[in-house]
Amino acid sequence: MAEQIYKDLIAEVQEAPSEVARLDDATFRLRSGRVMHFYTAEELLNFCEPLKCLHFFEGRELDETHGEPHYHSFLAYVGIKPPNK
Repeated sequence: MAEQIYKDLIAEVQEAPSEVARLDDATFRLRSGRVMHFYTAEELLNFCEPLKCLHFFEGRELDETHGEPHYHSFLAYVGIKPPNK
């Protein structure tokens, strides 16, 4: 997981544990109560297992909308519920 926000959360757990708690390798709870989880491709595919996969894609996208330009990783899944047999 190379996302900058993930790296920032790891650092904040060390620097300000009252602001961010690390629940497991990929899950954080912010002081506000918001929970952030960084899904892997395998997790997403497992959640979508009951669906028929039409499209699955992993990618990175340049974000120039705030601060220094940086990249975000993303997972895209398009599936349909299979017909009942």
